[in-house]
Amino acid sequence: MSHRELIGRLNALDPFERKGREHFHQTGETLSYRSFLPAHAPVESGVLREADYFRSDEHLVLEKTLRYVSIPPHSHEFIEFAYVVAGSCTQRVNGSLVTQEAGDFSVIPPGAVHELIVPEESLCLTMKMRRDEFFRLQISNMALFVVPMLFPCGEDPFVKHSVLTLYEQQEDRKPFQEEVMNHLFVALMAYLMQNYRDSIRPLEAGNTLNVQMVQIHNYIFENFQTVTLRSLAKAFHYNEAYLSHLISKHTGKTFTENLRAYRMARAEQLLHADPGVKLAAVCEAVGYHDTVQFIRDFKAQYGMTPAKYKREKAQEKSSGNAS
Repeated sequence: MSHRELIGRLNALDPFERKGREHFHQTGETLSYRSFLPAHAPVESGVLREADYFRSDEHLVLEKTLRYVSIPPHSHEFIEFAYVVAGSCTQRVNGSLVTQEAGDFSVIPPGAVHELIVPEESLCLTMKMRRDEFFRLQISNMALFVVPMLFPCGEDPFVKHSVLTLYEQQEDRKPFQEEVMNHLFVALMAYLMQNYRDSIRPLEAGNTLNVQMVQIHNYIFENFQTVTLRSLAKAFHYNEAYLSHLISKHTGKTFTENLRAYRMARAEQLLHADPGVKLAAVCEAVGYHDTVQFIRDFKAQYGMTPAKYKREKAQEKSSGNAS
């Protein structure tokens, strides 16, 4: 099926939406999803739980956001992404009302209270991923994803094609579906960071602090080899102690922990790509001057020393070549 045909199918009102439209025309009110989705994840507590929302074998789920159907403001344990295929939608995030236009790709982290409203002439798809699975993927600069934000992608064909392909893969359930979806999702996240990291907008209107935090995380990520808390504070005109507090508040990790995570992720990539690479070269590439400290940090992150990691990767490659 072509993506044009897929969009045509998605644009058509499904039975729930038709019932919602009929209710709206009769009463002037949006129909609550509770009227016909008793098995849907409960929201009495205001929190959507992963255990209620995902099957045991699922970690990434795509859905069309229903029109004429109201889901009250809620938060969730998982991370959610919303992409507007056509038209526009309204996001209310932590009390701030923001319009999301066609091509906009938004991120709603766990704990943020939001509501997504889509009119009939628009089409919006959401992606929901288990929190642990998302962070397991080690997406570059993932610390950014701790604040509600929006990537203004406009008519970018890669973003649109990727989201529609992910939905198509989920529905078709062809062989290797899970592998295709995982790799495509990671590629999409990396592409967004590569091309739109400087134009990210916070979904909480007027929250200049979140804008600053996005810029701060970008700076750490792009200068992880040499950045220090002092140089970071100087670049953004903050007191070191106050900046340290802000980073911990927004990420749940200290500056040092965030920096270490970036460095370890890069080190793992280098060791995975070339098991024969010299340890000294890896240390230099990720900004370590103390080999002993690097080994200690790597083992704490991955449960093994770099040497053992290299041996395992070399054996895997050898086995793969032999087969």
